[in-house]
Amino acid sequence: MGGLVNAQIARDGAGRIDGALNLCGLVAGGVDLEDYQLDAEYALAWFFDRADLPLLVDLPSQAAASALADRLTAAVAAAQQTPAGRARIALAAAYLNQSAWAPGQAPPAPTDHAEQEHQQYQWLRQGLLSFIVPGRYAVERSAGGNPSSTEGVDYTDLLGRSWHADEVRALYAAAGLDPKADTAALTAHADITGSATARANLTASSTVASLGVPMLSLHTTSDQLVPVEQENAYAARIRAAGDNSLLRQAFVARQGHCNFTTAEIVAGLHALEQRLTTGSWSNAATPESLQARATALGLGGAAFVDWKPSALSGIRR
Repeated sequence: MGGLVNAQIARDGAGRIDGALNLCGLVAGGVDLEDYQLDAEYALAWFFDRADLPLLVDLPSQAAASALADRLTAAVAAAQQTPAGRARIALAAAYLNQSAWAPGQAPPAPTDHAEQEHQQYQWLRQGLLSFIVPGRYAVERSAGGNPSSTEGVDYTDLLGRSWHADEVRALYAAAGLDPKADTAALTAHADITGSATARANLTASSTVASLGVPMLSLHTTSDQLVPVEQENAYAARIRAAGDNSLLRQAFVARQGHCNFTTAEIVAGLHALEQRLTTGSWSNAATPESLQARATALGLGGAAFVDWKPSALSGIRR
């Protein structure tokens, strides 16, 4: 969670640091992370592995968490073989804010919903849950318990606010299923409750909603561990705090967490230095300017793009 720590330093660092360059940061914070990951894990277990529903939270050990991740991954692999399974994987992926552009693949067309799901499945098949589930165990230990609940979540509303909604509906139609029936069932049976103390602890330690110094935040558009939608939630909180003049965000069209070239990182640093020297961002952090800076460096190429992240799914209202 280095990007989250960096954002906290930028929040509290006025007078101690001049500015911050953030890379692939968990800037929406740990509370939102645990919430949307639990939404996805709950959906996967409900559809494909109900025996593990009681075991999703309050994990007793790292070994138990890893074993749970293995069982969920195996269940997903089996489900991928049927149209109904693929539709439900797409639904869980929507709750997870899971990118539809996997390593070694060309980005799917906006209307190629089957390929979008296939690439989301590739992320899951390659071990994403083996990172997420043991990560929950570590967070629960740090927070003093499970900070997240499914109880009271409207999973129909959650899907409606996801940028993957069209994909999910298309796959459900192809499978001859009604997504509202599944989301209503998820809502009706959502009974996981979290610890208020753990949630308060995690909120205090891993939520950032203001800035004290200028910050440029870089993110890949297809980040399997920290979805780029985190940047949307963070920007909204910074605007609400009145600090939006301090924040600039830039995006690189590439798959993977923190998968930047040296040129992209150095170009970002130079843009931040220009802001600190002149007192104004001007056009220093536009994708065009960053791309030109990075290309001129000759340090590995660059892929800055004009990108507007969608809303982060799973934020509790």
